Amino acid sequence: MAVAFPPKGLHGKTVLLTGASGTIGQAIARALAGEGANVIAHCNRAGTVDALCRELEGQGDRSFTLSGDFRSPGAASALFAGAVERCGCIDLLVNSASVFPENSLQGVTFADFQDTMAVNAWAPFVLGRALSRLSGPGAGGGKAIVNLLDTRIVGGDAAHAGYILSKHLLAAMTSMMAREFAPAIRVNAVAPGLMATDSAEDGGAAAEMAKNLPLRRSAHPREVADAVVYLLKSTSVTGQVLYVDGGRHLRESAPERFAAL
Repeated sequence: MAVAFPPKGLHGKTVLLTGASGTIGQAIARALAGEGANVIAHCNRAGTVDALCRELEGQGDRSFTLSGDFRSPGAASALFAGAVERCGCIDLLVNSASVFPENSLQGVTFADFQDTMAVNAWAPFVLGRALSRLSGPGAGGGKAIVNLLDTRIVGGDAAHAGYILSKHLLAAMTSMMAREFAPAIRVNAVAPGLMATDSAEDGGAAAEMAKNLPLRRSAHPREVADAVVYLLKSTSVTGQVLYVDGGRHLRESAPERFAAL
């Protein structure tokens, strides 16, 4: 019996992208549109991605914007319902929205944890679960979720304790959802590291830090976007974390190997 493969590419598929106003979020939105996808661009505050959506529509792609503060109870569910009402069907989900508060284990409060977990872990889970319920239990390959993690889940970051813990939780959820939602939905993650940009606003600090990475270079947001697109299109890949970080996770997991760098 012949095996029926899902169609390749993202042309005509509708993607719900959270955190579209961020640097990485914008790069992902442009990459998705470049693949012919319809993009529902979420932002925290209304109006912050209007210019981006106009840019994508100028290329001939359908693009919509929806806003919602994931720190508010029910915001993620309301966002998904609004997206379905607007577009009728959601094929793909990219969870890029994130908050990055500075706090230590000694200083973090319960309120800090609540806000950070709500945005970085709970909202991606609620949206992913909503997509699974919309999709049903049938055989899949065409529907997918990509969660944005952080390469620091390997080595940690004492100055952003709540953030790191929330990304650890999202990593665990990625694995659990990949098992639970199969075969209807594939679930993977991308873990960016130090980002290179097209500006010199940091005075060259990022380039200097990149010299300590195994590859001696940091990643560009476009490369993160390319990794997201790859995982959305790869119909036999699920439960994976793809590090786009110049090899930083290798250094963190085996520091003695790169001590001289």
